[in-house]
Formats: sequence, structure tokens, C-alpha cells
Amino acid sequence: MAAILGGKVTAGISGLGELEGQIRAGKLRLIAVTSPTRREGIETPTLKDQGIDLEITNWRSVVAPPGISADQSKALTDTIDKMVKSPAWQEILKQKGWDDDYLSGDEFAAFLKAEGARVREVLTSIGLVKS
Repeated sequence: MAAILGGKVTAGISGLGELEGQIRAGKLRLIAVTSPTRREGIETPTLKDQGIDLEITNWRSVVAPPGISADQSKALTDTIDKMVKSPAWQEILKQKGWDDDYLSGDEFAAFLKAEGARVREVLTSIGLVKS
């Protein structure tokens, strides 16, 4: 944010929630949405609408250090599984404008593996990572 507002970089990328205040204040201009489809209430076109075949989602996760026991892992997973079904969490999703794409356990592990490969391919294709 500081680099964009300070004129040190031309553009930046972040979740809408982190930039929304500056956009509303007129200090930043939203030039593209990186989701697969336009967001409700936002007139800005997606990257795909603008001819750039790229989607980027700003996802979050809860992680634990390596070496925890199977029982500890199950307890953490069960706790998060319960939390994401709660009315309080559903309200936070609504307030933040976040999509509910919750993945747990093996599904999340598979997503991480695929996402890591996808991001590496994109960064390699634009020269930010050497192959």
C-alpha cells in the first residue's frame, strides 16, 4: 500500500478489503478484478474481460507446525470445520465480501499442491522465477 500511494510502483495487487477504503477515498483506482467473474456491486471488469487469461484469488488458511500428532491435527481440523459452519463466521464472510471456498484436510492439501504449481508456472512465464 505504501509503495503504491508513495508512487514507488505503478500498480499493486491485494484483496479488495485491504484496498477498499483507499479506492472509496479516490486515492487508488481499481483497474481489474482477478476473480473468475465480476463481483456484485463492482463495475470494474475482470482480467479475463480485459483479455488477460489469469485468475488470482486471495485465500487464507490456518496451519500448524510440522510434527504435530494425528490427534492434534484432527482436533485442529475439527475445530476449524465447526467454526466455518457457525453463524458468526458466515457474518464475517458477508462483512468482508469473502467467498466461502472452504476446503479441509486432504482437499486443502491437494489445493495447496495445485496452487503452488500454478503460481510457479505463472511467475516463471513472466520471468520472476527461474525454471
